[in-house]
Amino acid sequence: MLTQFLTADLVDELHLVLAPLLVGDHRAPRFVGDGSFPWNEARRARLAESRTIGDVVLLRYALSNRLPDAVPVAGEARRDDSESMRPVPARLP
Repeated sequence: MLTQFLTADLVDELHLVLAPLLVGDHRAPRFVGDGSFPWNEARRARLAESRTIGDVVLLRYALSNRLPDAVPVAGEARRDDSESMRPVPARLP
């Protein structure tokens, strides 16, 4: 179901957690299935926050302009990696 919400551009925010372990089983569940996703080189998700929690890292991405911290830069077509990694103030509950 997550794949359908993402491909339909109905998700405003995505939280990813990077942990120091690998799952090597080909039967392990995947995050999303096959699909045509709206994010690409011309339309990238914005990193809204990165936070270390113990030995994992939380990455919070704004996927739409419906979030206050995802206001687009006028005329922006593409950012380099340093721009895409610029944190913006978090607004977590």
